[in-house]
Amino acid sequence: MLLINHGSHYRDWLLYLDKIRFFHENRKLIFNFARTKKTMELNKKKIGDVTVIGITGRMDAITTSTYDSYMDNIINDGEIKIVMDFGKLDYISSAGLRSVLTTAKKLKTVNGMLAFANLSGMVNEVFEISGFASMFSIYNTEDEAIEKMK
Repeated sequence: MLLINHGSHYRDWLLYLDKIRFFHENRKLIFNFARTKKTMELNKKKIGDVTVIGITGRMDAITTSTYDSYMDNIINDGEIKIVMDFGKLDYISSAGLRSVLTTAKKLKTVNGMLAFANLSGMVNEVFEISGFASMFSIYNTEDEAIEKMK
């Protein structure tokens, strides 16, 4: 329920609506987009000559710069066989898809390989709808992806 006092005496009011805060002060409406703690965690492990990157959390416009820097460093260090484990990835936006595509292009320039494992739920649906499922090698398990890279 939204109650707004339009009387002559305005008081500051705070309204939460879908994680957006509206502040009203002195007849001014200021939009302050309240951001919940949106995090992403990246983990790397090496299995033979394959590097497995596990991503936990959200991959969106806020977190992709971290992902991009991380992947640039890995590729620049000579890691060219990469499996992305999305088993703990809760959400991926178009910005996340763009970063994945950028990673794939960088690997292609150094004759690298990229595969994905453990896609589920919304992440799998986004890959299907966007056409990424037909562009990339996707495996049910990390072990299966690693085996195909050898």
